[in-house]
Amino acid sequence: MTGGHSGRGRPPRHPPRSLSDSRRPTARAAVRRHIVPALQSPRIDSAELRRYLTVVECELAMPAPHRFAIDIETISTVDDPDFSDPEHWIPFCVAAGHLAPGDDEPEVEVLFRSDSSIAAERRLLDRTIDWIAERSESSEPLELVTYNGESYDIPILQHRAAEISGSNPGVGVRNRLDLLLYSAEHVDLMQHVVDHRGYHASLDDVLDDHDIDADEPTWMGSKVDGSDMPEMGLELLSDRENPELRDAVRRYAASDVAPLFELHDKLSGRKVLK
Repeated sequence: MTGGHSGRGRPPRHPPRSLSDSRRPTARAAVRRHIVPALQSPRIDSAELRRYLTVVECELAMPAPHRFAIDIETISTVDDPDFSDPEHWIPFCVAAGHLAPGDDEPEVEVLFRSDSSIAAERRLLDRTIDWIAERSESSEPLELVTYNGESYDIPILQHRAAEISGSNPGVGVRNRLDLLLYSAEHVDLMQHVVDHRGYHASLDDVLDDHDIDADEPTWMGSKVDGSDMPEMGLELLSDRENPELRDAVRRYAASDVAPLFELHDKLSGRKVLK
């Protein structure tokens, strides 16, 4: 997200697959033979141990999801924009990440809008949906991880898709986006943070609290942050070529997505088996 609002200078059900497919039936059988009877034993009176064992049983028995993460960088459409008003923002790039079951490192790509036309914006949204669809498995659960996406990224994407479809009858980007959001379980990590802390915290602060590293690109000697994005986005949408600026924005946008998978693991306890 941009303008400082994503938390960079501004919140599943099951863990990544830790066993190969060939070993999972044996592991499940072992769980049923040993852990399930233990849950029924009166000698186990620790609520925390019971919770742990229940999680282990569920996580070994259920399919692991394909996890995706997105974060948008935007330019404002008004002089005094309101972060809570999706009509005040237009995306100029989308950072997308994917962590397949069993993988340790996510794939991350930043998709840029080619110019300021609404046709280029439609292509950006279509490319984002295509990027996720090409990496999805129809038989596997799908999770969409964001940080403050519930209040910022998702409403903006929905508003812009509706605007594009409204001005171009027959264009299906709104329906495609609605289908994606309907089929995915959205996990807003900021909501998790608010639920547990009682207040909002920036992504930078939360990453620091959990000892998670993130890239910190600089531009003209200063660290890039969310408040730089609107001006940088306008420059990138101009006719002037600026590969160094584009790379700084790419690195910044990617740094808003790449750490979300590890943060998701730590906030949800997904690494309980390790």
